[in-house]
Amino acid sequence: MIWDIQSKKLNSDNYINLKNNITATGGKNILGIELFDDKGIDALIASNSAKQNLYNEVRDVVETGNFDGVNVDFEYMSSPIRMLDDDFVGFLDGARAAGWRGVSVDIFCQYDCKRK
Repeated sequence: MIWDIQSKKLNSDNYINLKNNITATGGKNILGIELFDDKGIDALIASNSAKQNLYNEVRDVVETGNFDGVNVDFEYMSSPIRMLDDDFVGFLDGARAAGWRGVSVDIFCQYDCKRK
């Protein structure tokens, strides 16, 4: 259901005009994907078939929509440095190898206000 809604936005005349203007002025069009659930991220990374499915679907959107890359906004809420683990880095390597073009990553960082 979420993809149906987003697909309509990405294929709308308004968005296509905006994207064309961004490209004409030298900007980059980046597709963003997000997941903010630790268990969901772990389940995705642990499943080769789920990763391959995501790699293929995102690659198809990047190619069809002529995006310049993908921003992976997968944020571990319990441990921001979890994204440095080998399995997550391997997931990103797979994304790049799958043809996602440029791959960037957002991370969640929580500052402890009680520290002095």
